[in-house]
Amino acid sequence: MDIIGQLNNEKQLGSKSKRSHSIHKIHENDRILIFTKRNNNLEFIAYTKVDKTYQDSKELYDYYISRKKLKLKGMKYFIEPLQTLDIGKELDFVKNKNAISGSFTSEYREIDKKDFLRIIKRCGKDNLTNELPEYLEEVNMFKDEFIISTANSMNNVFQSFRNKKPINYKKVITVLEKVLKEEYGIEQGSEELLELLSKSEMSKFIEIPQNIELQSKDDGSKLEENEISNADSSEDMSIKSEYPAPEEQSKTFKLVRQEETHYWIHRTLLSVFNQIKDEKLIAARSPKATNINKIRKNDKILFVAKPGNTLEFIASSRIEGIDITKDLLYNDYYQSEKKLMLDEISYFEKHLTTLEVGKKLDFVKDKNNVAGSFKSEYKEISKKDYDTILNEMTLTSEYPLHLEKIHIPLKSIILHSIKVLHNILKNYTSKNLIEIKRFVSLLKEMLKGYKIHKTYDELLDFYSKNVHEIELKHVPSRDPDKFVPLYTASGTKRNFTFIKIE
Repeated sequence: MDIIGQLNNEKQLGSKSKRSHSIHKIHENDRILIFTKRNNNLEFIAYTKVDKTYQDSKELYDYYISRKKLKLKGMKYFIEPLQTLDIGKELDFVKNKNAISGSFTSEYREIDKKDFLRIIKRCGKDNLTNELPEYLEEVNMFKDEFIISTANSMNNVFQSFRNKKPINYKKVITVLEKVLKEEYGIEQGSEELLELLSKSEMSKFIEIPQNIELQSKDDGSKLEENEISNADSSEDMSIKSEYPAPEEQSKTFKLVRQEETHYWIHRTLLSVFNQIKDEKLIAARSPKATNINKIRKNDKILFVAKPGNTLEFIASSRIEGIDITKDLLYNDYYQSEKKLMLDEISYFEKHLTTLEVGKKLDFVKDKNNVAGSFKSEYKEISKKDYDTILNEMTLTSEYPLHLEKIHIPLKSIILHSIKVLHNILKNYTSKNLIEIKRFVSLLKEMLKGYKIHKTYDELLDFYSKNVHEIELKHVPSRDPDKFVPLYTASGTKRNFTFIKIE
């Protein structure tokens, strides 16, 4: 799903396989229907037209690796997605009507004009939009960034009450720990949360005494009763060790000798590495790759990938065994027959970019162009360089927060934030009611913690149409200037003014 956001911005497509034949059949002015998997369902979400084709060896979205790329004229999104199961039986190219999903396994598949128009007609020409629809909007972050963003979002509310005064760390950690667990299913201990926040920009907003001992309970203090009422409601607020593996002895020509260990760096995609950590299996992208044939059992290997925009060392492992199969791995990403089976993987605890350590490495010949030494998929290095890299960072058996990416629909983030804001008001103020319009102003400020910059009118409209999905109590009034229409699930609406926060 995170590819959709990049596709929406860049208007370019490629293939996730270098050997893809289907993409070479696509030409200028061809139409493409786009489907994706959401909530375990395959759904048509958009169609587009090819503006031109071009050749470029650069990876696209850290996902598409084919040289041939497609430049698109624009995107037409379906306001409501169309499940392939709902339309599949009407399509000629779906031969087995009892196994519709089997006709949607190819990355690119040519269909006739009749089937194309059937899908467009089923979605409805009036149900098309140039804007990315709400159901496709997502918040994509690494888990450490998301935790800090959640803390920032709550802090934005606290600070609006407290006129930028620092908040006691116990209150922040207690509320954050509860919110992450109850709203997002993220269980993170108070010690880890405090360490994470103390190294972020949040440190300037929370009081963290030296040599503290964390307690799990809040100090129970509430904000002053007038802290909300004093806020200007009319303001539009812009709130190591290396794990040793025993060297295996082998017999060669009846002589027993110690196998020499070789050391390697393997460059991959983070999305692929997330599958590697589960399967403990790697290969080469090209079926004709040569360097992989030099790798032997018990060799040590370091992994580099781009969690963000910078290449980083992310993990270390040992080659436990070798296998030869024709199976392709990880959505055809690895295509060589030789497969490398990994021992347990140890992860770099924190960010370590290749630029940070590159100038200390012997194999990096041009110190002014460190990146040039990390272009190879597999590169052999010396034990000295291997040890230099490992000495820069502590290894851990736990998958680190800065590598774990989470994808949450934007709608869910806003609804969760409404619930969290309501709970903050309930637990840290003495007010029983708050105007809906004032509440939405606070929500606007809160969402900036996630870098979500919705306008006040957009959020008020969202609240009106979606608040029925969560349990909040509302109170009407006789002042028409303060009315906010709230919709039920059936689409009926009624005017309200206040939210109960008791």
